[in-house]
Amino acid sequence: MSILARLRQLARNLYWVWHPEIIEIFRDLDAQQWRRLEHNPVAFLAHVDESTLAQQAADLALEARVTRAFHQLEDYLEAGATVTQRRAGPLKRFPVAY
Repeated sequence: MSILARLRQLARNLYWVWHPEIIEIFRDLDAQQWRRLEHNPVAFLAHVDESTLAQQAADLALEARVTRAFHQLEDYLEAGATVTQRRAGPLKRFPVAY
Protein backbone atom coordinates (compact mmCIF):
# COMPACT_ATOMS: atom_id res chain seq x y z
CA MET A 1 0.00 0.00 0.00
CA SER A 2 1.39 3.41 -0.94
CA ILE A 3 2.12 6.11 1.58
CA LEU A 4 -0.69 8.21 0.09
CA ALA A 5 -3.17 5.34 0.51
CA ARG A 6 -2.14 4.91 4.15
CA LEU A 7 -2.49 8.65 4.76
CA ARG A 8 -5.97 8.56 3.22
CA GLN A 9 -6.97 5.73 5.57
CA LEU A 10 -5.73 7.75 8.52
CA ALA A 11 -7.50 10.88 7.29
CA ARG A 12 -10.86 9.15 6.89
CA ASN A 13 -11.04 7.95 10.48
CA LEU A 14 -11.39 10.43 13.34
CA TYR A 15 -8.75 8.42 15.15
CA TRP A 16 -6.27 11.07 13.95
CA VAL A 17 -7.96 13.75 16.07
CA TRP A 18 -6.86 12.10 19.32
CA HIS A 19 -3.35 11.27 18.19
CA PRO A 20 -1.04 14.28 17.95
CA GLU A 21 1.63 12.23 16.19
CA ILE A 22 -0.73 11.83 13.23
CA ILE A 23 -1.57 15.53 13.21
CA GLU A 24 2.18 16.24 13.18
CA ILE A 25 2.58 14.10 10.06
CA PHE A 26 0.10 16.22 8.11
CA ARG A 27 1.54 19.46 9.50
CA ASP A 28 5.11 18.41 8.69
CA LEU A 29 4.19 17.77 5.06
CA ASP A 30 3.10 21.38 4.53
CA ALA A 31 2.32 23.53 7.57
CA GLN A 32 0.91 26.44 5.56
CA GLN A 33 -1.42 24.25 3.53
CA TRP A 34 -2.48 22.39 6.71
CA ARG A 35 -3.48 25.70 8.33
CA ARG A 36 -5.05 27.08 5.14
CA LEU A 37 -7.30 24.01 4.86
CA GLU A 38 -8.25 24.36 8.54
CA HIS A 39 -6.59 21.11 9.64
CA ASN A 40 -8.79 18.99 7.37
CA PRO A 41 -6.71 15.95 6.38
CA VAL A 42 -9.06 14.82 3.59
CA ALA A 43 -8.95 18.25 1.91
CA PHE A 44 -5.22 18.44 2.58
CA LEU A 45 -4.54 15.14 0.80
CA ALA A 46 -6.67 16.24 -2.15
CA HIS A 47 -4.05 18.95 -2.72
CA VAL A 48 -0.96 16.75 -2.30
CA ASP A 49 1.01 15.75 -5.37
CA GLU A 50 2.06 12.11 -5.08
CA SER A 51 5.56 12.66 -6.46
CA THR A 52 6.14 15.57 -4.07
CA LEU A 53 4.82 13.41 -1.24
CA ALA A 54 7.30 10.65 -2.09
CA GLN A 55 10.18 13.12 -2.00
CA GLN A 56 9.04 14.64 1.28
CA ALA A 57 8.53 11.22 2.79
CA ALA A 58 12.17 10.42 2.13
CA ASP A 59 13.38 13.81 3.37
CA LEU A 60 11.36 13.75 6.59
CA ALA A 61 11.70 10.03 7.38
CA LEU A 62 7.95 10.21 7.08
CA GLU A 63 7.25 6.77 5.71
CA ALA A 64 8.12 5.06 9.01
CA ARG A 65 5.91 7.49 10.93
CA VAL A 66 2.98 6.95 8.57
CA THR A 67 3.43 3.18 8.65
CA ARG A 68 3.52 3.14 12.46
CA ALA A 69 0.38 5.33 12.72
CA PHE A 70 -1.42 3.23 10.10
CA HIS A 71 -0.65 -0.01 11.95
CA GLN A 72 -1.73 1.52 15.25
CA LEU A 73 -5.07 2.45 13.66
CA GLU A 74 -5.46 -1.08 12.28
CA ASP A 75 -4.63 -2.60 15.68
CA TYR A 76 -7.11 -0.28 17.40
CA LEU A 77 -9.90 -1.23 15.01
CA GLU A 78 -9.15 -4.96 15.13
CA ALA A 79 -8.90 -5.07 18.94
CA GLY A 80 -12.51 -4.03 19.37
CA ALA A 81 -11.38 -1.19 21.59
CA THR A 82 -13.38 1.53 19.88
CA VAL A 83 -15.53 3.75 22.07
CA THR A 84 -18.69 2.38 20.50
CA GLN A 85 -17.65 -1.20 21.06
CA ARG A 86 -16.73 -0.55 24.70
CA ARG A 87 -19.39 1.86 25.91
CA ALA A 88 -22.24 2.46 23.52
CA GLY A 89 -24.39 -0.57 24.29
CA PRO A 90 -27.55 -0.08 22.21
CA LEU A 91 -25.64 1.78 19.50
CA LYS A 92 -23.99 -1.49 18.52
CA ARG A 93 -27.30 -2.55 16.95
CA PHE A 94 -28.06 0.90 15.48
CA PRO A 95 -24.78 2.65 14.77
CA VAL A 96 -24.54 6.39 14.31
CA ALA A 97 -22.59 7.98 11.51
CA TYR A 98 -20.91 11.33 11.96
